[in-house]
Amino acid sequence: MRFLDKMLVLLFCAYAVTTTASAVEINYLRKDSKAQQYGIHVWGESIKKSQRTVWPEVHPLSTAVNLDLQNESPFYVIVHKNGQSDLGPVEVDPTKGEKVFFIQGAGKAFYSKQEATEALEKVYDLKGRWIEQRTVAWPSQLSQNHQIELYHNDQGAIRVKGKQVLVEGKVVSPIKGTLKGNFHNEESSFYKRWAFLRDHQFSKIEFDLDESQVRALVKEHMVVVIRDEQGNIIDSSGLQKAGVLDQFFSNKEIELGAVVSKNKIDINLWSPTARNIRLRVYDSANSKEYRTIEMKEKNGLWNSELALSDENKYYVYEIEQFQREAGEIETHLVTDPYSLSLSENSKRSQIVDLNKSFAPKGWNKHKTTEYYPLESPTDMTIYELHTRDFSVFDPKVPANEKGTFKAFTRKDSHGMKHLSELAKSGLTHIHLLPINDMASINENREQRIELTDKMEKLDPNHEFKDKTILEVLEGLPIDSDQQQEIMTKIKDLDGFNWGYDPHHYMAPEGAYASDTNGGARVKELREAVQSLHESGLRVIVDVVFNHTYDNSVFNKIVPDYYYRLDHFGVATKDSCCFDTASENTMVQKLIKDATVNWVRHYKLDGIRFDLMNFLTKETLVDIRESINSLTLEKDGVNGKGVYLYGEGWDFGSLKWLLPEESLHQWGAASLKMGLGSFNHIFRDSIKGKGQNERELFVDDSYLTDKTENRDQVKLALRATMNDWHEGIYNSPDETINYLTAHDKATLFDHLLAKVGLWAPMEKVVKMQQMGIGFISLAQGIPFFHAGVEILRSKSGDENSYNSGDWFNRLDYTYTTNNWRKGLPPAWQEENLHAWPNWKERLLKIPSPSSDQIKNNLEWFKTMLQTRKSSPLFRLRTREQVQQKVSFPENITDKNGNHDSRLLVMKIDDRNGERIDSDNKAAYVLFNTSWDEWLHFQDDDIKNGNIVLAKDLSESNEKVLKELLDNSGTELREEAFIDKKNGKISVPCMSLMVYFLK
Repeated sequence: MRFLDKMLVLLFCAYAVTTTASAVEINYLRKDSKAQQYGIHVWGESIKKSQRTVWPEVHPLSTAVNLDLQNESPFYVIVHKNGQSDLGPVEVDPTKGEKVFFIQGAGKAFYSKQEATEALEKVYDLKGRWIEQRTVAWPSQLSQNHQIELYHNDQGAIRVKGKQVLVEGKVVSPIKGTLKGNFHNEESSFYKRWAFLRDHQFSKIEFDLDESQVRALVKEHMVVVIRDEQGNIIDSSGLQKAGVLDQFFSNKEIELGAVVSKNKIDINLWSPTARNIRLRVYDSANSKEYRTIEMKEKNGLWNSELALSDENKYYVYEIEQFQREAGEIETHLVTDPYSLSLSENSKRSQIVDLNKSFAPKGWNKHKTTEYYPLESPTDMTIYELHTRDFSVFDPKVPANEKGTFKAFTRKDSHGMKHLSELAKSGLTHIHLLPINDMASINENREQRIELTDKMEKLDPNHEFKDKTILEVLEGLPIDSDQQQEIMTKIKDLDGFNWGYDPHHYMAPEGAYASDTNGGARVKELREAVQSLHESGLRVIVDVVFNHTYDNSVFNKIVPDYYYRLDHFGVATKDSCCFDTASENTMVQKLIKDATVNWVRHYKLDGIRFDLMNFLTKETLVDIRESINSLTLEKDGVNGKGVYLYGEGWDFGSLKWLLPEESLHQWGAASLKMGLGSFNHIFRDSIKGKGQNERELFVDDSYLTDKTENRDQVKLALRATMNDWHEGIYNSPDETINYLTAHDKATLFDHLLAKVGLWAPMEKVVKMQQMGIGFISLAQGIPFFHAGVEILRSKSGDENSYNSGDWFNRLDYTYTTNNWRKGLPPAWQEENLHAWPNWKERLLKIPSPSSDQIKNNLEWFKTMLQTRKSSPLFRLRTREQVQQKVSFPENITDKNGNHDSRLLVMKIDDRNGERIDSDNKAAYVLFNTSWDEWLHFQDDDIKNGNIVLAKDLSESNEKVLKELLDNSGTELREEAFIDKKNGKISVPCMSLMVYFLK
């Protein structure tokens, strides 16, 4: 914080918030003169829709703004500049006063000017970084003329007032610091962790501190003050302590959480900043009585020993320590970040032993049914599925099991029969969206409002209050905005959410269990995994280690350690919420331990990392090495067979801080350890862009016959390897080939957006089938969004994370694809902006018929079977792709002219070592022309034994069967082959596969 002309400059930026009872004036106070550069993001039920801001929109703090509240319920505020938060979210209670004040860096609201002014004398921000025992990094260039002082206090009672620094109201002597230049000449190893100190021009300060002082100071409030030659305070700040905490207290080897051994239970918590910790132990999830145990500390590790009789009981920590955002010593009750099981709504941690408890019958010895061997990652095909979507509408799943883990054990359900059929066709892996404990769902079913409830529960005065909410929704016009209005009221009250809002990393979500208290969630998740394994499907789990929903667990244990902090000490939120700091040793350990826990205790076959680019390379290397050490004999899991992949987008707080450590796509590939990442070149070159509503409605899709991206499509088909221009990957096992996933529009909706009103439904279905073919037969690992095989729609919703069951419906009875369910939710800005486009389409484009849905499913199975039929579609190495894959251009239209709308991929097994004993080569022909047959000529067609792929010739897809029946050839396998002229003719909007025998 800065002081100008020997005076404290306060800038009050105010705006009024009107409630039904009184006006509430909100003020933002800073010690610099920059408050006008910030704005306030506000939301809550009391804020009118028209005045709620959509992140990162703000009400600017440069002028007063009047907002009318609908009631006096609390609302929420984030103060930020261009999406980078200064504070918040902070709850505001309008009933506490007519004026509310926010202070730079303080994590709470103040309700009087005097209280706020006194609070402003405290030091809330953390600009300095205490990186080693004697070294502090300061984010500005200091000179030898500056005086540097360090103040500390175990009560947090440090105030900066004028020229004075008061500690408990008294002037005290500080610890003097010495400027030691900058960080331009450190050892190379130093920059792996601290490169930004050089790149961002930090000054290097040294304080003469011994080890005993360090161990005491980490528990105290610390403030560094910078004075000019005249003694005027020109800057002051607290210190970020992550560096020194890692230096003195980190320990990757210790077991944390509740550790059940042969003779006792150890409760271990890492909290070197805590002054005191007590353990509260409860006999049950809801008991009010508890016993208190004083925990003992050794080198930052707090321990309490319990008897084995305490297994399955519940506990919380009572932690006393200085909380910087509050500016004082506070005592908090908090659950264990290493919780393996929890009580309802995560109120208490449970002591469990996953090595011996909550195992379903046959768990330890069960094996995965293999419909064909999985010898390489490129043998995988992945299907991304949400646990609740899978069964919530399935009529064969009991009501109390819909939307839960248990539904996967119902092998006679529509959903499990569907998945089993896909497994037999060649699907290998189910990727489950996050199933760990999440913050956004109320686990108490009685308190939720679901579509099966009466409308009266949501709106007692509704015209149709005696009907279920689902019945009301189904009776509304297909282009109406009323569906999304109803879902707006439900969205935070129902049991639906994607789950990218983690609360505890290691415990399954209770809303997916039959009993929300205790180990049922563990046993039933294991039952689900076992059932999928027995059905021939391996299981991948989506983990969200890049952020937490809020800081209510981590920051109460070690404040400001678990989250990545900017140069003012504010937690970055580039991921959406609080970005975790995997560059800190014990955060890396937590992420590694959580990953190993999921793999080992739930026998998982893969892990998908959400926003992997927020994690360091070292973290993923640590995870890979740890998982590789798991064996079937020792752990029940072959760790080396577990596949790891994630989102590697090129943005975010880690890229800003340590760009060389970021696991974007290129960073993941640089590790050369087979770490997969989602391939945006594959997605955009084939499907066309659609990352926002402006791109979505521009017809640039290769699937709609726009062939400008033809060279990039070729690159995508050959695994986007980095031996071609703009390539990324070293080998095929690193690319996740996908067109759609849970976020953004479904492929069906995407195509409707691209082609508009002029494409008949049969053409849209053919385009979708072409997209499925590209994913299935390209080199790399295919990834399918659940429902792509049944033309799934979300009625245009581009971000359905909280849109409820109505917009996220999956129908495995093949009756509906969920198109024409009303306008998509307006609370998502991208949806609202697209309403005119969607309204026109909803009115004029019919839903596909049940037969079209079933035909698309048959095509999907045909593509899975085709991929499975030959290793040529599953090349394993860089060298194999280089040797065998080519794109011949002897392509013509009916007039003999070259036509780029036909793309031919040839995979020639005669080049390099043979891998397919049945086929010398494979030809995949993609004709995207709407209305023209196109032709491919090759000497192998004239001179060799070319046949249509068996899985196509025997396919049950009706349109393909009709084409083959009318091909004019005696045998289907000879369809469209002109052997005399060495030519294959490809029907319009078709994908054909031939083998050279």
